[in-house]
Amino acid sequence: MKTKIAILFILIINNACVKPDESHLYQIRSGNHRSATAPIPHAGNEICFEFTVNSTWLQDNNAVNKICGFSLGLVHENSARLGWMFDGDRLQAYAYTYVEGVRFFAPFAILQVGQSYYCQITKEGDEYHFRLNEFEYRCPAKGWLPGDILLPYIGGEGTFENDWFVELKIK
Repeated sequence: MKTKIAILFILIINNACVKPDESHLYQIRSGNHRSATAPIPHAGNEICFEFTVNSTWLQDNNAVNKICGFSLGLVHENSARLGWMFDGDRLQAYAYTYVEGVRFFAPFAILQVGQSYYCQITKEGDEYHFRLNEFEYRCPAKGWLPGDILLPYIGGEGTFENDWFVELKIK
């Protein structure tokens, strides 16, 4: 019995892990906040990833949704993610962080359907540095503990009426 459980665990982990430099299509189903992918441990101060915006992003749930990022310890204690929101007129990119348990988010770029983006989020001393194609943004940062890669998430209390898709390539 223990052997069967161990094999099942290995299969689940192997299938759920995102391998660097491989694209992975995330689907968050209508009414849900996250995909079924398991957390990925992360011990660095930087994450780089690529994604392309598609028409499933043109949904408004009155919240900042998350594309990708990393935590330094607990996600709601110290973390940085690239977020986005559709307000009915435009897709706005956000720097979305927690610093010592305090949430902070600020818009810093406009996203376009059909366009591909390269994002780099780095903790440099006491600042997070967000780079999204030609756009840059800096904000306060804290933390040093290992955490997780933070995968796509539909934020806030609301969800979407339709499925949301994002193809993500973590570098």
